[in-house]
This record gives sequence, C-alpha cells and structure tokens, in this order.
Amino acid sequence: MSFSNIVISAAQALDNARAAGKNRTYPKAGDDRAEEMLIIPSVQPRFSIRPGETVFTIGSCFAREIEEYLTGFTVPTQGLKLGPELVDGRPNSILNEYNAGSMAQRIEWAVAGRDTTAIAGLTTAMEGGEVDLLLSKGLAVSNDQLMQVRSLIDSVYSALPAADCVILTLGMTEVWRDEETGLYLNRIPNPREMRRSAGRYSFVNFTPDGCYQQMAQAIQRLKAAGVAKVLVTVSPVPLASTFERRDCVISNSYSKATLRVVADMLTRDFDFVDYFPSYEIVQSGGLESYLPDHIHVKPIVVKRIMRHLIANYVES
Repeated sequence: MSFSNIVISAAQALDNARAAGKNRTYPKAGDDRAEEMLIIPSVQPRFSIRPGETVFTIGSCFAREIEEYLTGFTVPTQGLKLGPELVDGRPNSILNEYNAGSMAQRIEWAVAGRDTTAIAGLTTAMEGGEVDLLLSKGLAVSNDQLMQVRSLIDSVYSALPAADCVILTLGMTEVWRDEETGLYLNRIPNPREMRRSAGRYSFVNFTPDGCYQQMAQAIQRLKAAGVAKVLVTVSPVPLASTFERRDCVISNSYSKATLRVVADMLTRDFDFVDYFPSYEIVQSGGLESYLPDHIHVKPIVVKRIMRHLIANYVES
C-alpha cells in the first residue's frame, strides 16, 4: 500500500456521483441528515452484526462508550472486574489503548497467546508503588498486583481471536516508546526516570504511513485468526495534552486528520473493514457536542451515534 493519489476513470466518477444521489452534496437546512445541532452522515454497511455474536472493542475511552450500547451481544471487554484499589473510574477503562502502536502490539499478543506478565521492566515508580507503562490507567500498587492485572487482561484478550466483529477506535498519534524492548507505551514514564535513563525512551508522533503500517499489520493478524468483520472509528475525544512545541489544538487537528486518513485507507485496502463516522457526527456539533471539559462527549450525543450505528449495522 502507498499513499499515492486515488485515480479512477471519468465514467466511474460520474457513476459514483449518480449512485450517491442527494448524499453527494453537503447537507443544508432541511436535509434529513441535518438534525438540530448534528449532521448524521449516511452509511453503506459492508456487513451486519447479529445479536448474540461476539463483539470485541479496542481503542480509546470512546470504545468504552460504545460498549455500553452493545446489549444483546457478547462483549468480552465488559467482563473485566477490578476494584477501586487498582483503577479509578470504570474497571474496564484500564483496557484503553490510545495509539496505533499499542493497539497493534496488543492484537499481536492476543493472537499469539502471549503471557504479558513475562514482559519485564515496563513499570515505573510512582508515589505509593508502581504503575504499568503498558496500561493507560491503574493506580500505583505493588508489582505483584500489577502482574495480576496483566494476567486478567490477557484472559480478556484471549477471546479476541474468536470474535465475530472487532471495533477499533483510533485515538491519537502521539505515543511514548521503550527503545530497549521496542514496545509502545500507554502512559508517560516517570520524568525523573527518563532523565536517569537517557536514550531509553523516545517520543513518537505517527505519520499517516507509520500509523497505517501498524494498523494494517494488526488487521491482517485479525483476519488470519478468523475475524471476518472489522469496524473502524476515530475517537472524537481530543488530545488532552501534547509533547509537540505548539498549541494542543493544532496537535489534535494533526492527530485526528492522520487517523481519519488511515481509517479511509484501511477500508480501501481490506474488503472486510468498514468505517463508521462517529467522529464526523460529534464534530458537526462543535463544542455543543461536549461536556464543559471540552473533552468528553455528551451522553445524549453518544446515544444518537449508537442509535445510528445499531440501525445500520445490527441485524434485526
């Protein structure tokens, strides 16, 4: 795959325009895609999901929002039970994977059945104990407790290869990497430790090509394992902070634009991969789509997104 221009014949372009009908033009007032403060793009699903099937969600915190509406399905990631002494907030929020690198390696481990408790050296000291750099969340606890959590997560991911549908929610392009192991991290190491271990950690901001390579390899692994349906979304939750020397708003724009391009390329290159426009729906409403923190999407907007997804993808 390369990021070269997409070229089709003039006849095909005209056929595309005719097939799109009224959806070819951006919706104006009165268009049935325009609902109060949101625009709801039409979709043409490549597959359907039948009630009772196993749906495995991987990605950012928006993946956790999606899970709550998947009633009638087997959703392994909802089964993780951790107490408040191990994680703050939703127990399964510890499963969040924000970047393409960590998502791809998690899929690789799950398909291979890797025991992640055998991965050494990727914890860092914090007040009260240690935290796991492979996990986006988790309170500072003992190393034994961290390994127990890793083992539980391995158990959840053991269901991934047998899933009927996998939903991948791409979150951000900025990521930290451990150069000793070559692994991508889900949180920043202790800054004091980074200064002591000069050269061990690096900051990566994925380009479209780099992000695509990670996700394409992951999707190929899912296909080889027998997964026949993959739905890709881009998280509407913005980048909370940046490690680039620029305004976070600009870094977020780069991040989401990159992920959106990658999502499109994946659907062009894999016929069992589809894209759902949750990002576009939220962005159409501007700041009115978000809670006062301008980070988290209002529950009423999430509900409208999921109603659209279920109406189009869930077989009645």
